[in-house]
Amino acid sequence: FMVSAGPLGSQPTFGDPSNWVLPPGDSLNVQFATLTAKWNGRSGDDFLRRAKLHMFADRAQMVYHGEDVNRNNVLDVGEDINGDGLLDRYILPSDPPQNLTAIWDYPVVTLIWEPPPQTVVDYNVYKNDTLITYTPISDTFFLVNAVTDSGSSIFYITGVNDWGWESTPSNSVRDFSLPPSVEFTFNSNPLINDLPTDTSFTFPTRTFSWEVQDPDGIESVQNIYYALDDTSYWIELPGYMRSITLEDIPPGFHTFYLKAADDFAQYSPTILFPDPFDSWTANHWKVMQVVGYVLLVDDFAMDSQNDTQNWYRSMMDTLSVVGEGNYSVWEIGEVLPYSFTDIAANLNYFDHVIWYTAYTGTETYDGAASSISSYVMNGGNIFINVVEFKDPPFEWFPIDSVFTLNPSGRLLPGRTLVSQVDPDLNLQTSYTIGVRVKGFETFLGDSLDCPQFRSLYRMQEPEAGDEWAGTPNVCGAYRFQLPYGECSGNVVLMSLPLHNGSQPLLDGNGSAGKFIRYVLEQEFALEIWEELTTQPMEFYLHQNYPNPFNPVTTIQYELPQRSDVQITIYDLLGRKVTTLVSKYQVAGYKSVIWDATNDLGQLVSAGVYFYRIKSGDFVQTKKMVLLR
Repeated sequence: FMVSAGPLGSQPTFGDPSNWVLPPGDSLNVQFATLTAKWNGRSGDDFLRRAKLHMFADRAQMVYHGEDVNRNNVLDVGEDINGDGLLDRYILPSDPPQNLTAIWDYPVVTLIWEPPPQTVVDYNVYKNDTLITYTPISDTFFLVNAVTDSGSSIFYITGVNDWGWESTPSNSVRDFSLPPSVEFTFNSNPLINDLPTDTSFTFPTRTFSWEVQDPDGIESVQNIYYALDDTSYWIELPGYMRSITLEDIPPGFHTFYLKAADDFAQYSPTILFPDPFDSWTANHWKVMQVVGYVLLVDDFAMDSQNDTQNWYRSMMDTLSVVGEGNYSVWEIGEVLPYSFTDIAANLNYFDHVIWYTAYTGTETYDGAASSISSYVMNGGNIFINVVEFKDPPFEWFPIDSVFTLNPSGRLLPGRTLVSQVDPDLNLQTSYTIGVRVKGFETFLGDSLDCPQFRSLYRMQEPEAGDEWAGTPNVCGAYRFQLPYGECSGNVVLMSLPLHNGSQPLLDGNGSAGKFIRYVLEQEFALEIWEELTTQPMEFYLHQNYPNPFNPVTTIQYELPQRSDVQITIYDLLGRKVTTLVSKYQVAGYKSVIWDATNDLGQLVSAGVYFYRIKSGDFVQTKKMVLLR
């Protein structure tokens, strides 16, 4: 919502501060605050939510006005609290007191807490939302001597700074415990309106995230418990955890269960996904088998009959480098499902991804930008057919300029896309393209090690009725230069649609399938052919080199067959430091680099570390030494 106020300006006219003007050439500074209150998206508006937002808004306004207590933008008598002669704003209250606890010995209750980091002049004590102290309290404990309502007293405290302003409340304490509650984070599970597409299908990795509340204070939540399919066996997690990533989930239909427990051993109601009584989320969850090393991503929700998907499938089935049916399909609905962890995991099961988007309407590729970028940086190859270029530009394909080829919304049949690689790959529009399509340019030259941008297709010189000039680029390939001389995976971006949901659009000079064949067999699959001709005979993990190392080392390993691969670094105490590889890989000789950082990108300390490979039933661990 846009909220306006005014008139706004830099000086009052006629001495009237309610009538402000902004002279030509002058400027105006605008301050704003972002206010939040809990909202689960499933229940209607109510008075309490609005009351909290109003309270937070008033606090923000109070902070902005600072010494200007009557909020007239003038330093009046008595308002100059610090005596500097200036109207000081942005005066923050202190943080709330911390870790309030209570000793219950009715009628005496002893409250104990820790001071906040900022200086506090005194504290206020509240019982059942009523202030019960009227004299300053400077100590971090307080006795209440006449508590007769045993079992229903709720206490909390606030800090008061030297401006006389209260902090937000501390946690609450009470002499009996109410059970906690837990719910899945909103939109972390696919919604029912994304069906009947298979957006509730995943590959063998799935992340669940949740929120926990407890009337007795969130610190009282001791454990989280989850179960997969069988609630007779619960797995315990620390109470502070808010997500879990399950890996190696067997194919088939599954149910995930979750509950929380507090320090009084009271349990929340169990929640589950899928939940047959939840009308908002998908009512099934199926884990798909990883098939092949190519993933076809269907990001075309409006193609309800899957005509475009069937066209891609028919092409893939004819490619010897793929094999009939030897690939996987992931269909996305109108909203990108699951977490970034799951999106990245889905991509990382495969060496190559073909991602096609909608001809018109909703597509979600931009929401997956960080996952696609990570996939490419880790060596994955992706072809993406994008019609609508989102703003900002792609993280995984740097573009200097984007322009519309056909502002009228019509690109006529019989127009040639001239291959910059081989004339036999020329494509031609077979039908009128009835959407505005883009050309794009990037001026990055080759680096020392990686060819960065190469044009693959340019439009022909314009004919009568065409609206572009010259021979604009519509398809290109790109690789990033990585540290230590490595190259990223290859990205191929095509801006003209191959299919509109009814018919192929670039089949005027033979099927556009020849282009997909070129992408897979030439741009992406050189490594595949090498692996097929030099396939190892058995699983093997090599010693890292150099060893000892500082700050980078290389780990080589051999895969005699396609399989899931995980390579994990552990410290001397067996704690996980980072995961270097977690994906489905084809057979071959592989290597990965570790730069001595953890999962957060932080440099780790010198010492002994272990690296462990798991691929199917094969598990092997070796030791390495990091020097500083």
